[in-house]
Amino acid sequence: MKSWTWRSADPTRRATLAGLAAAVATALSGCVSGSAGVPLAVSSLTIDVGALKAKGLGSYADMTAEMLRLASREAFAVGTGGPRVVLVVTGLQWGTEPDADDTGGGVTSDYAEGFVDIVGPGGSRRVPMLVSRPSDRVMVWTPDGERARVFGIMRVFAGWARAEVANFGRAG
Repeated sequence: MKSWTWRSADPTRRATLAGLAAAVATALSGCVSGSAGVPLAVSSLTIDVGALKAKGLGSYADMTAEMLRLASREAFAVGTGGPRVVLVVTGLQWGTEPDADDTGGGVTSDYAEGFVDIVGPGGSRRVPMLVSRPSDRVMVWTPDGERARVFGIMRVFAGWARAEVANFGRAG
């Protein structure tokens, strides 16, 4: 009788799958970020990090709001018509081990949680959001790196919010 063994620890397979997953995630975050497209028209844009401040993250919440404001410039053209938009960030989680693999060691992605409120003439909608991007070990332990890391996840957050606003009113 011939036996078959699954080798989940095959380093070549793991590396190939990890590389493929990283490439897809990078491609998707670039497409969704709004960086390649024209900013979407909105009448107003409000950024709310009150939930982060309530958790005691005062100056970090302020930096998050600043980075989301910068990232939103790529995604939205404010004051040019369209719906009112409120971007709310309620949580952040940083990957602790960018090089972790499938052996159970560490979190390999950064996450931002929140929602986008969209208000237009035809109604309103609240869309929960949980976005992620691969952690980058180069950006982990320096102040400039931390700002770049926050900007990176806020760029993805703004890009997904842009996609939701663009779809607002299309579905009937």
